[in-house]
Amino acid sequence: MRFDLTDLRLFRHVAETRSITGGAERSNLALAAAS
Repeated sequence: MRFDLTDLRLFRHVAETRSITGGAERSNLALAAAS
């Protein structure tokens, strides 16, 4: 599995917000794209 910068940024935002919804919002992604 390869990770790009978008994936790593999303991972960081999810960890910071403790929420996949919050992480998706901060990463400017749709929730479906983040999960």
